[in-house]
Amino acid sequence: MLLAISLVGIGQFYGFSLNQLWQSWIEIEYFDISIIAFLLGGLTWLPLNLVTDAEYHRIKAIKSQNDVFEILCDQAIRETKLLLFTLKSGKVYIGITTVAYNPGVDRKYIQLLPFFSGYRKEEDKTLVLTTSYLQADEAMTQERSQPNSPSGDRPVEPVEIGDDAETFEVVLPVVEIQSASRFDITRYDQLNP
Repeated sequence: MLLAISLVGIGQFYGFSLNQLWQSWIEIEYFDISIIAFLLGGLTWLPLNLVTDAEYHRIKAIKSQNDVFEILCDQAIRETKLLLFTLKSGKVYIGITTVAYNPGVDRKYIQLLPFFSGYRKEEDKTLVLTTSYLQADEAMTQERSQPNSPSGDRPVEPVEIGDDAETFEVVLPVVEIQSASRFDITRYDQLNP
């Protein structure tokens, strides 16, 4: 585009038009206009992408699809809230989703960083939590920071809690998810003493 503008400026300075220049090189009618249109169409998206908010458009696309499941997952990611997923097998995972949904692609799996897992009782579907991944992560961190750790004779630097978080990450097939909801551990503890 800058080249075309420069050629017009130079052409006006030396007394010939851009059209005369094009016609002397290529004898196709309106070739100059088509080249400029091609360049404008091919390059104007670059500055436009710099000023548009991709996250805003992603959220807008999710809402326009009116997929309640994806809206719930997206809100949980943006607000860093826990979600409870109950699978068809009765297994339950509570955690945060780690990958944002791309509306241009069909989601087949959910990546979840679990905080708790458990199951639902068969007779009344009551939630029973059996594993706390937070406690497991803390135990792994403490074990590594012990001087007599089985990792060798050298002292090991203490690692921040959460560095092993991806060790626990699970991938759940969306077709296996029976229900999904927000989860509040404080309310759960109040209701289940």
